[in-house]
Amino acid sequence: APILIELAPSLDRAVRASGTLILSGIIDYLEADVVNAYEALGLCLIRRQELEGWVLLVWCKPEEGSAQVLPVEPGG
Repeated sequence: APILIELAPSLDRAVRASGTLILSGIIDYLEADVVNAYEALGLCLIRRQELEGWVLLVWCKPEEGSAQVLPVEPGG
């Protein structure tokens, strides 16, 4: 999780508008920190999956000028 948080600005710049970013290998008790970092950049969480204490998060980058908020799909 700490490296995903550190890389958040770079990963955000690497994803094009309406693109998808998949983050995995997140320990469940650090998930909130990762979510906060990526939501602060304007990415929308569209899917979450958990398995045995590990979390996968799928993000969508809204099109520029869009205030689109997508619901999180139920997972794991």
